[in-house]
Amino acid sequence: MSEKSDIKMKLETIGWLLGFFSLLVLGSLIGHDSSEDPSLTSASINNPFNIVGVYTSYILVKLGFGYGSYFIPIIGLAISLQLISNFKFELYRVIRYLTALIFLISITFGLIENYPSFSDNMSSYSGLLGWAIVNLLHDWIGYAFAKTINMLYDVTAEVVKSSYLLALELGLKGLTVYR
Repeated sequence: MSEKSDIKMKLETIGWLLGFFSLLVLGSLIGHDSSEDPSLTSASINNPFNIVGVYTSYILVKLGFGYGSYFIPIIGLAISLQLISNFKFELYRVIRYLTALIFLISITFGLIENYPSFSDNMSSYSGLLGWAIVNLLHDWIGYAFAKTINMLYDVTAEVVKSSYLLALELGLKGLTVYR
């Protein structure tokens, strides 16, 4: 057996193992139940992969990138397909796009969750990392850059002053007053 075919055989074996592992992770994510927290003394486990599935889905969904984590095993399957088959494609481009999609989904869910009128849970869909990224972005840009207030012509200076103080208290980056 030549050295080239030996290397190809090893890569193919790694591809099959990675594909199998990716399918197991995908099954754990599909069986994710947000009410299950990992503990060794859990009374009822609904995940088809039992406690390993609970831990896997908890780490990837709750502590990771939320529901964007479903694309992580798809990245593993794409790499596996590249290693197993003779079908060649631009693997780096696929991985880049899927990774960007993971971040985009997590940040989008985080923006929806952190919007004042929608927020009931800190990180139920976006995961802890998505929630942290959105909070970091919120500290820089906030929900609104500036507001505009149209006031009557005979408005007093005290009303304008209280408007600016309220804008400061609400954390607005700027306020424009027209009269």
